[in-house]
Amino acid sequence: INKFTEIKKNSRKSEDRCPKSDVTLNLLYVSQITTWLTSTKLACSVCFFVPYITLITAMRKLTFTLALITLFISASAQHKIIDSLKNAIAKAKDDTSRILSMTTLSRAYVYSKPDSSLLIAQQAVQLSRTMKFLKGEGIGLDREGIAFNTIGDYPRALSYLIASLKIAEQIGDRKE
Repeated sequence: INKFTEIKKNSRKSEDRCPKSDVTLNLLYVSQITTWLTSTKLACSVCFFVPYITLITAMRKLTFTLALITLFISASAQHKIIDSLKNAIAKAKDDTSRILSMTTLSRAYVYSKPDSSLLIAQQAVQLSRTMKFLKGEGIGLDREGIAFNTIGDYPRALSYLIASLKIAEQIGDRKE
């Protein structure tokens, strides 16, 4: 332990003379510790793995950074999709396209805002029933079931999903 303290003190003295980045200092510590371990013949296998531990730490930091960047990009794309669906609902000329846009918007909200997803799906089902648009009603019931499942109300989710399945079988829709 005293040898490690001495190595750090020597490294800091050299740091005062010539400022180095954290990576350079870490590599300096690793090389000095490796030299000390091999000179004392403690464990040659430890000496072999010390540089790899530093590499693994650097790779973890890189992976974390890339994950954050991906998260921000996907969140931005999600907002663009939601905005375009809201515009499509507002500008829809016929009710069937409005219903299908509403069910798609409900699907986009289901995991981030399940309450909003449920409300939009219920509105789509109501509009579908007044228009007697069975496909829209079936998809809307499916979205309601998924929203109830996300919320944790499993019995209601099952009943809505079964109702959606019955409508899909009735109209011969195998896709939704």
